[in-house]
Amino acid sequence: MRKSKKIISLLLVMLLLLATGMSSVLAEDCVIDPCEPVCTTETAWAAASVGVNPFHGSNWATYVVYNLAGPQTQTFPLYAGQDQYVGNLVVGKYGDDLHISYAVISGFMVTKAQIQVVKTYNDFGPFLKNGNPAPGRFTSYKGGGLGTIVIPIPAGAVGTVLIAAHADVSGVFN
Repeated sequence: MRKSKKIISLLLVMLLLLATGMSSVLAEDCVIDPCEPVCTTETAWAAASVGVNPFHGSNWATYVVYNLAGPQTQTFPLYAGQDQYVGNLVVGKYGDDLHISYAVISGFMVTKAQIQVVKTYNDFGPFLKNGNPAPGRFTSYKGGGLGTIVIPIPAGAVGTVLIAAHADVSGVFN
């Protein structure tokens, strides 16, 4: 009986993945069984490297600098739980828009995303008492984080823009 419940569970997860077009989560990694790994959700931020470009607050939230005059597509590592690499944030400039996507490695899935694209650091505000911006207040994008997210480049931006890319990532973490 226990084995048939596990098979049904796997089939349901696989059907969900097929229906949503997602392939970056392995169904067998997310089965709830006391003898196997369990999926959990961690906060993730894009960063040039672990701890690079932190906000001035008291946690590990970070942002990246996208060079508008640089290569059309730029890739930034995505770290969950402060230092576990789970994939990349891919940013491309097309006309007056940025095309942004989360590309997570096998075994992980972005379940929620918030993105803020600004011209200057202070544009990330209002800041919380701890000195960090609140991802829930980001206005550029809030949603599931699936597919390509199109965000207009802030008016008057020249040279670089700053991108705070926050996500909730599910998977089996170290």
